[in-house]
Amino acid sequence: MTNEQAKKYLDWLGQNQPEEDMICPRCGERVEGKTATHALSRYANVMVCDHCGGIEALEQAGLVPAKPLKDWAVISSATWEVRE
Repeated sequence: MTNEQAKKYLDWLGQNQPEEDMICPRCGERVEGKTATHALSRYANVMVCDHCGGIEALEQAGLVPAKPLKDWAVISSATWEVRE
């Protein structure tokens, strides 16, 4: 899967995330509480856990290497493929 395909899926996922008790699409950890109170990803229109939101801030500041979208937990663990 390309990063462009991954972004398309993540943007779709962002529109369909549960309102509470989500699974962070970036790290795969369960996040309790209201989804809207956590971090909005800087790379796709999807909510991520607060920890991953902090890591993304460090990535954008150039302090740590960026994690490709295709390596996010929800993408790398998928057993499906994107059809064009």
